[in-house]
Amino acid sequence: MNPTAYHTALERIDILIRHLRHNQNTSCALAEAEDLILMRLSDLKTDLQPHHTQSIDYINRLYRQYFPNSQPESKQP
Repeated sequence: MNPTAYHTALERIDILIRHLRHNQNTSCALAEAEDLILMRLSDLKTDLQPHHTQSIDYINRLYRQYFPNSQPESKQP
């Protein structure tokens, strides 16, 4: 369990939600997929716990997908 990864994931959820809401895709199919991601992120924001490593990994992958030039998170034991 890595509390830093947990707090980073919570911050990234907020960033991703803000980004997706302000940059909605014009393609109907892509906009629907983004809506599903937004719902998932909203659920994760409420339910995420420090021991939910798979969800934290999902958030990090999604963050890298939307922000590929961002600094990688540090790996701490």
